[in-house]
Amino acid sequence: MKTLLKILLGIVCLLLIFALWIHFSPIKQYDASSSEVVITSDSLTLSHGEYLIFGPAHCAGCHSSPSDYEAVRQGQIVSLTGGRSFNTPLGEIFIPNITPDEETGIGNLTNDQIARAMRYGVNHRNNVMIQVMPFTHMSDSDVSAVISYLRYQKPVVNEVPQTEYTFMGKLMTRFLLRPMEASEPIPNHIEADTTIDYGRYLVHSVANCSGCHTPFSMWTMAYDDPPLGGGNEMGGGGKFSFVTPNLTPDPETGFIVNWSEETFVNRFKAGSVYEGSPMPWNMFKRMSDTDLKAIYRYLQTVEPVKNEVPTVAILKTEE
Repeated sequence: MKTLLKILLGIVCLLLIFALWIHFSPIKQYDASSSEVVITSDSLTLSHGEYLIFGPAHCAGCHSSPSDYEAVRQGQIVSLTGGRSFNTPLGEIFIPNITPDEETGIGNLTNDQIARAMRYGVNHRNNVMIQVMPFTHMSDSDVSAVISYLRYQKPVVNEVPQTEYTFMGKLMTRFLLRPMEASEPIPNHIEADTTIDYGRYLVHSVANCSGCHTPFSMWTMAYDDPPLGGGNEMGGGGKFSFVTPNLTPDPETGFIVNWSEETFVNRFKAGSVYEGSPMPWNMFKRMSDTDLKAIYRYLQTVEPVKNEVPTVAILKTEE
């Protein structure tokens, strides 16, 4: 009996030491590939950067301030001062100020540091970040347009708190989270048109459709294959919680399988229907018909996934 107690006590001590190490040890640092970023004040480049940030890439959805939430919902151009926070199992995630203020924003960061954060999820302190930006394969010209616009903004002083990780978050950042890696060559430039190839680029490398509409495991920090089958529970504000629909052309369970191209484009142009929807409808409604048609045409070609999502908006019950 005494031997068993000693073993149990030893196990408890080891677990306690491990927990203390997780709690107090610094987040691991990583190297990440550099990116060739060309910054310009050319009006066409700045206009394209603004289009990406407030349209298909929907950066403003997270990096705007809480007080600008309604303005962003209405599709307005606002300062990207950050300050919003998201409570997750990994911790309270604070979204940084990405105006060019030197003290509280990105004014003292290099272009390469910003590009590394976008593409590889490694911040300027060389720590891996929560992987929510889908821009690993974004073209060099699009990354340059985004950063050019960020540099062009008016600097705004807004000190944002550091992200506070839970024990699970600290565990993830030390054992599971790794820098994102390119799985194929990164293009220098992709011309906007209505082709399937351009639609694939938007879905996977810019708009992050696959990020929300593909089942994701918080334990493995990985997406399940095949993509775009829906079923992710997204929470949401207001009276509803949301489940992402199946976007594949499965004849029985595909959400948009019977939609025409015109129906698809018009739905996006209509903007948000449900209050609190996590889908950035009012930024996506700014997308050009060219981009929307390309996305629609690509979605018709993906591998069908049989996954019935009975409803995408679920009325919350009163507690």
